[in-house]
Amino acid sequence: MRLTKIGILSIDLGGNDYHVLEAINTFKPRILICEYNAVFGATRKISIPYDPAFNRTDGHFSNLYWGASLSALTHLAGQKGYSLIGTNSAGSNAFYVRNDLLTERVEVQSAPEIFIPSKIRDSRNLDGALTYAGGSDRLKLIQGLPVVNVETGKSEAL
Repeated sequence: MRLTKIGILSIDLGGNDYHVLEAINTFKPRILICEYNAVFGATRKISIPYDPAFNRTDGHFSNLYWGASLSALTHLAGQKGYSLIGTNSAGSNAFYVRNDLLTERVEVQSAPEIFIPSKIRDSRNLDGALTYAGGSDRLKLIQGLPVVNVETGKSEAL
C-alpha cells in the first residue's frame, strides 16, 4: 500500500481524539499535533471509551470529560513511529515528529516531564453556565467516570 504524503495532521476533536488517531493507518504525516485533556493528569495512559456519537457536553455537564491524556496519546504516537517534542503553553496540544525525521537538534521529551496543566478554564455547571473551575477542582467534577487504560484496554474509574 502506498502512503499518502501529508506534512501536518492536527487532531482536535474534544472527544474521540485517541480513537481517531488509532484508526489512521493510510498516511504518516511528518508532524502530528494532538489535543490532550490535561485534567486527566500527567502520568495515566487513559482515554474516554469510544463512542461514535460522543458529544463533549453530553459526556458530562462540566465539559471536562473528553479526549485522552498526554501520556495516552504519546504512547499511541510512539507505536505509530512518532516522538513527543513539545506541548503548547496553554496545556492543550502536543507536538510529535515522525521518528525518521528526528535530528540531534530536536529533543525528544517524555509526557510526564513536559506535561503542562491546562490554562483553559471552560468548565460548566448543571445549567450550562461557565464556572471557571481550575486546578484539582476540575478533576473532582469528573472523578469516578469511566476511562480506558490504553495499555491494558481495561475500563477504570477516573
